[in-house]
Amino acid sequence: MTDVSDATAAPSVVTLRGRQYYLPPLTEEDWGKFERWLRDRENRVAAENSESAANEEQRLLILERGADRASEIHINHPSALKIMASFEGATQLLWINLQKRHPNIKLKEVQELCQDPAAMGQAYDILMALNFDKGKDQGTKSQSPTMSEST
Repeated sequence: MTDVSDATAAPSVVTLRGRQYYLPPLTEEDWGKFERWLRDRENRVAAENSESAANEEQRLLILERGADRASEIHINHPSALKIMASFEGATQLLWINLQKRHPNIKLKEVQELCQDPAAMGQAYDILMALNFDKGKDQGTKSQSPTMSEST
Protein backbone atom coordinates (compact mmCIF):
# COMPACT_ATOMS: atom_id res chain seq x y z
CA MET A 1 0.00 0.00 0.00
CA THR A 2 1.26 3.47 -0.87
CA ASP A 3 1.46 5.89 2.01
CA VAL A 4 0.79 9.63 1.75
CA SER A 5 4.47 10.58 1.74
CA ASP A 6 5.05 8.38 -1.30
CA ALA A 7 1.87 9.48 -3.07
CA THR A 8 2.72 13.16 -2.63
CA ALA A 9 6.45 12.76 -3.32
CA ALA A 10 7.18 14.36 0.03
CA PRO A 11 10.91 14.91 0.51
CA SER A 12 12.99 13.23 3.16
CA VAL A 13 15.31 15.35 5.25
CA VAL A 14 18.99 14.61 5.62
CA THR A 15 21.43 16.54 7.78
CA LEU A 16 24.89 16.89 6.28
CA ARG A 17 27.56 18.76 8.19
CA GLY A 18 24.97 20.37 10.44
CA ARG A 19 22.68 21.64 7.67
CA GLN A 20 19.33 20.16 6.66
CA TYR A 21 18.73 19.24 3.04
CA TYR A 22 15.47 18.08 1.47
CA LEU A 23 15.57 15.06 -0.85
CA PRO A 24 12.38 14.49 -2.84
CA PRO A 25 12.00 11.40 -5.02
CA LEU A 26 13.70 11.71 -8.39
CA THR A 27 11.43 12.51 -11.32
CA GLU A 28 11.67 11.19 -14.87
CA GLU A 29 13.29 14.51 -15.79
CA ASP A 30 15.93 13.97 -13.08
CA TRP A 31 16.70 10.48 -14.40
CA GLY A 32 16.90 11.99 -17.90
CA LYS A 33 19.41 14.58 -16.70
CA PHE A 34 21.48 11.84 -15.11
CA GLU A 35 21.34 9.72 -18.26
CA ARG A 36 22.44 12.72 -20.36
CA TRP A 37 25.31 13.31 -17.91
CA LEU A 38 26.32 9.64 -18.29
CA ARG A 39 26.41 9.98 -22.07
CA ASP A 40 28.31 13.28 -21.94
CA ARG A 41 30.74 11.68 -19.50
CA GLU A 42 31.39 8.80 -21.92
CA ASN A 43 32.11 11.30 -24.71
CA ARG A 44 34.44 13.31 -22.43
CA VAL A 45 36.37 10.16 -21.52
CA ALA A 46 36.74 9.29 -25.21
CA ALA A 47 37.92 12.82 -25.99
CA GLU A 48 40.52 12.63 -23.22
CA ASN A 49 41.68 9.21 -24.41
CA SER A 50 41.90 10.39 -28.01
CA GLU A 51 44.51 13.00 -27.09
CA SER A 52 47.13 10.28 -26.76
CA ALA A 53 46.33 8.65 -30.12
CA ALA A 54 49.28 7.96 -32.40
CA ASN A 55 47.62 9.60 -35.40
CA GLU A 56 44.44 11.31 -36.61
CA GLU A 57 42.87 8.07 -37.82
CA GLN A 58 43.30 6.43 -34.42
CA ARG A 59 42.01 9.57 -32.68
CA LEU A 60 38.85 9.57 -34.79
CA LEU A 61 38.35 5.85 -34.15
CA ILE A 62 38.55 6.41 -30.37
CA LEU A 63 36.03 9.26 -30.61
CA GLU A 64 33.70 7.15 -32.77
CA ARG A 65 33.80 4.23 -30.35
CA GLY A 66 33.14 6.60 -27.46
CA ALA A 67 30.14 8.06 -29.27
CA ASP A 68 28.86 4.54 -29.98
CA ARG A 69 29.20 3.58 -26.29
CA ALA A 70 27.52 6.83 -25.23
CA SER A 71 24.56 6.20 -27.54
CA GLU A 72 24.02 2.76 -25.96
CA ILE A 73 23.92 4.03 -22.38
CA HIS A 74 20.56 4.11 -20.64
CA ILE A 75 19.71 4.38 -16.98
CA ASN A 76 19.58 0.58 -16.47
CA HIS A 77 22.71 -0.18 -18.50
CA PRO A 78 25.27 -2.12 -16.41
CA SER A 79 27.90 0.60 -16.80
CA ALA A 80 25.36 3.26 -15.77
CA LEU A 81 24.50 1.31 -12.62
CA LYS A 82 28.19 0.92 -11.81
CA ILE A 83 28.80 4.64 -12.25
CA MET A 84 25.68 5.47 -10.21
CA ALA A 85 27.18 3.54 -7.29
CA SER A 86 30.53 5.34 -7.57
CA PHE A 87 31.37 8.52 -5.70
CA GLU A 88 31.31 10.53 -8.93
CA GLY A 89 27.94 9.19 -10.06
CA ALA A 90 26.30 9.31 -6.66
CA THR A 91 27.31 12.92 -6.07
CA GLN A 92 26.02 13.86 -9.53
CA LEU A 93 22.68 12.17 -8.84
CA LEU A 94 22.48 13.76 -5.40
CA TRP A 95 23.26 17.19 -6.89
CA ILE A 96 20.52 16.78 -9.51
CA ASN A 97 18.12 15.92 -6.69
CA LEU A 98 19.18 18.68 -4.31
CA GLN A 99 18.78 21.41 -6.94
CA LYS A 100 14.99 21.10 -6.74
CA ARG A 101 14.81 22.31 -3.14
CA HIS A 102 18.21 24.00 -2.98
CA PRO A 103 18.52 25.71 -6.40
CA ASN A 104 21.73 27.57 -5.57
CA ILE A 105 23.72 24.52 -4.49
CA LYS A 106 26.76 23.84 -6.64
CA LEU A 107 28.17 20.45 -7.62
CA LYS A 108 31.41 21.31 -5.82
CA GLU A 109 29.44 21.90 -2.59
CA VAL A 110 27.79 18.49 -2.89
CA GLN A 111 31.16 16.86 -3.53
CA GLU A 112 32.56 18.55 -0.41
CA LEU A 113 29.54 17.51 1.67
CA CYS A 114 30.00 13.93 0.54
CA GLN A 115 33.67 13.76 1.53
CA ASP A 116 32.41 12.43 4.87
CA PRO A 117 31.70 8.73 4.20
CA ALA A 118 28.95 8.61 6.85
CA ALA A 119 27.17 11.62 5.36
CA MET A 120 27.54 10.23 1.86
CA GLY A 121 26.16 6.87 2.96
CA GLN A 122 23.21 8.45 4.70
CA ALA A 123 22.28 10.67 1.74
CA TYR A 124 22.76 7.86 -0.79
CA ASP A 125 20.68 5.40 1.21
CA ILE A 126 17.83 7.92 1.52
CA LEU A 127 18.01 8.70 -2.18
CA MET A 128 17.88 5.00 -3.09
CA ALA A 129 15.06 4.29 -0.64
CA LEU A 130 13.00 7.16 -2.08
CA ASN A 131 13.43 6.02 -5.65
CA PHE A 132 13.14 2.27 -5.69
CA ASP A 133 9.96 0.33 -5.04
CA LYS A 134 9.95 -0.54 -1.36
CA GLY A 135 7.29 -3.19 -1.85
CA LYS A 136 9.30 -5.43 -4.14
CA ASP A 137 12.61 -7.15 -3.69
CA GLN A 138 14.44 -6.22 -6.87
CA GLY A 139 17.40 -8.38 -6.05
CA THR A 140 19.68 -5.42 -5.45
CA LYS A 141 20.53 -3.91 -2.14
CA SER A 142 21.65 -0.34 -1.94
CA GLN A 143 25.33 -0.12 -1.25
CA SER A 144 26.60 3.32 -0.47
CA PRO A 145 29.38 4.51 -2.74
CA THR A 146 32.80 5.10 -1.33
CA MET A 147 35.43 7.58 -2.28
CA SER A 148 37.85 4.76 -3.09
CA GLU A 149 35.64 3.38 -5.86
CA SER A 150 36.81 4.30 -9.30
CA THR A 151 34.86 4.37 -12.53
